[in-house]
Amino acid sequence: MNTKSKKAEIKIIRGFLSFIGCKTLRVIPHEKPDAMVDIKEKGRRKKIGVEHTEYHVDAPPGKPSPGRKVHSFWHYVQSSIRRRVSHRPDIQHMTGLVFFRKNNFPNKLKARDLAGELVRLAAESSVALDDERTINKFSDKYPTLKAYVRKVSFIGTGSARCVSWECADANVSSIGVSAKELACIIRNKTKEFPKYCWGEVKERWFLISASGTTIFNSAGARPESVNWTLPEFQSACHSVGIDRIFFWDRMYNWYKEIWPGAPVVKREWRAKEL
Repeated sequence: MNTKSKKAEIKIIRGFLSFIGCKTLRVIPHEKPDAMVDIKEKGRRKKIGVEHTEYHVDAPPGKPSPGRKVHSFWHYVQSSIRRRVSHRPDIQHMTGLVFFRKNNFPNKLKARDLAGELVRLAAESSVALDDERTINKFSDKYPTLKAYVRKVSFIGTGSARCVSWECADANVSSIGVSAKELACIIRNKTKEFPKYCWGEVKERWFLISASGTTIFNSAGARPESVNWTLPEFQSACHSVGIDRIFFWDRMYNWYKEIWPGAPVVKREWRAKEL
């Protein structure tokens, strides 16, 4: 993990400890677990080891989030589109929505090519104010669009300089907390934890957080709808070999100690820097 990522992880851990009412006395960045922390909880000082992982609603068992991959790729495409559109007054009144083909997604190196073809296609596709035009067949002069894109919709926005082109695949996901997905995350960590160096800590904590930074990192505002008693989830918690497991929804300001178990706690507080 690079220095920037480690600092972000430590910031999340600090934020969570503050969120649940613990006073952080010292944090030492670590590897496996992510941090060694001296805290004061309910007036008692103790040393804990904290491992953190981020929750993704669309992550297949044991694999990274495909939605996060799409979101990251589209960020590069958007940046390139904005630069190109800023020099094209003829298409500054248009915005676009892109739909990728399933099971055939471009790599990062294709971002500039895709942006260039989208801007050229927009220049050839006249769209009136408040009108919309959908294109789902691309000629050979648009090889990247032809290979990876299912359809593109252009919308006329009038005189406003609207260049917030969007990717439908980067903005749609199943929102919510899945007890089955949590069970999978916990089981995967259970395989890794025996290799961790916890040292002389009083407690070992595992924190799973949903950042809300993208739709794929969202947990949802209704923890009461989660089946916390799901047998496979409870079985995973029993087998993990960790003292405490927490789930923290950083966007909607609630957390739950899911092992050994405690009621959901909602707060008004939110760390602006997270």
